[in-house]
Amino acid sequence: MTCYVETENIDATLDLIKDKADEKVTWENKEAVMYTVEESILAVKKWKAHIIRSRNQEEARSSIVEDMTHTDVVITSDWAMKFLPRKYREGQVDWFAKRGINWHISVSLLKNQSSFSTITHIHVFESPTAQDAAVTSQIMIDVAKDIMLQRQDVKHIHFFSDNAGCYKSSYTLLTLQQELSNSIVSYNFCEAQNGKGPCDRRASHVKSIIRRYINEGHDVTTAQQMKEAIDREKKKDIKVKVVSSVNIVDVVSSKSNIPSISLMYNFHFTESGLRMWKAFSIGEGKHLKWNQLGTPSKTAELKTLTDWIGGDIIRTDEDENGNEEDCRICIKEARNSVFKCPEDSCTREFSSSAAVDEHVLVGNCSLNGIKMKISEKAKRLYADKILSNQPQKSISFEPTNNLPALNSNTILQMGWGIKFTKSRVTFNQQQKQYMTEKFNIGKVTGNKVDPYVAADEMRNSGLYKKEDFLSGQQISSFFSRLCQKEKKISSEDYVAAEEEDRKENIKKVLLESNNI
Repeated sequence: MTCYVETENIDATLDLIKDKADEKVTWENKEAVMYTVEESILAVKKWKAHIIRSRNQEEARSSIVEDMTHTDVVITSDWAMKFLPRKYREGQVDWFAKRGINWHISVSLLKNQSSFSTITHIHVFESPTAQDAAVTSQIMIDVAKDIMLQRQDVKHIHFFSDNAGCYKSSYTLLTLQQELSNSIVSYNFCEAQNGKGPCDRRASHVKSIIRRYINEGHDVTTAQQMKEAIDREKKKDIKVKVVSSVNIVDVVSSKSNIPSISLMYNFHFTESGLRMWKAFSIGEGKHLKWNQLGTPSKTAELKTLTDWIGGDIIRTDEDENGNEEDCRICIKEARNSVFKCPEDSCTREFSSSAAVDEHVLVGNCSLNGIKMKISEKAKRLYADKILSNQPQKSISFEPTNNLPALNSNTILQMGWGIKFTKSRVTFNQQQKQYMTEKFNIGKVTGNKVDPYVAADEMRNSGLYKKEDFLSGQQISSFFSRLCQKEKKISSEDYVAAEEEDRKENIKKVLLESNNI
């Protein structure tokens, strides 16, 4: 039996759980129990806010796609995980200590009358390079210029990526505006663990291509060989370029800064300045003029070693109106569609893997129905048959009756879903002493203490108050700082070493003078 609690009563339910836990006086360690309950309630509220932010940020892409014309392009960018070099026949010596190959993926979505089209740009780096804002911005500019070269009618560019520091930085945004001028219209950032589906799926396809190439008896140990493996498949919608990053040394530094950029998720570029929001389409946003933000200096550029060849913009099966001929809504009339949308709440199914890829890129999920697992459907069907064969008095369960009534205190406050940063906490002497003792155990014995185990021991010891309890993450950070501190040699050690050298030299001179 599944009890359903209305979403608007979640806060009241959590408060009820906390009150019930606080009322019970038979807890062996009530401080630890209440700490666990409060942390769990906070985690549920964070999860709820994360879901709301994710859904709201998806609207940023959907609104752009719905209003797209032949002059627009949406570019989704992401750094793929480093590709580990592989040989067809590999000895054990070659298996360890591999140095990964850096590569970056950009998937572009364009509009052709009533249909969409896509193209993928891949930048493979010849040598290890820093995945910083200087290099990333040059990659994005290179992709945008290549698209505008292929499609002369493209005038408006929309970027979409995750919140990595190389993307979400003042340098990247201002460099894009400086190089692309009036062509760039917007830059939207997705919520954590969400929104990068097009790049992740395309990366998995490319890895499969490389694995097939290796299984045919080839080696892929360099960037050039990686390009050859991908190009051999002759995918018309994938373009690969081998590059290397070159740092510009003689450059005059200039200040450029966007205030509170880490809290912003949506940016709109205009002639007068930059308008930004903490959440998509909520409020008027904050507007800053370009002369207030400064102009970044170009500190890196890309050197092309092997340029991309071919590459056509391939038409997709998704059209402007969400044509249902190529994608099927999950309904009772079963059809031969076996590929499902990876989004848990989406009820759409498809007849091919390619259709799923384009659906993820367009992002027009259908969220009208309830998506259930096969096991859950079987349980419900079995329960319905049992109840239909054995009629009995119906009993209504209303779990929400025991919940406190909603009042002004339980109404959600404005901005409850916005991501917030915790205030900095200063550890007291008792907390520092406990963490230092645990750190010294690993230092002396060589068996390092697990920070999360130390957090559990602290709560179960009964020696500390609830306000003094520490999380595993806090203890882990403290251990890291102590480790860095141990590696630094203090100035007193330098003075002592110099004094020892001076005494040793004096002793050596005296012995030589006395011919000893």
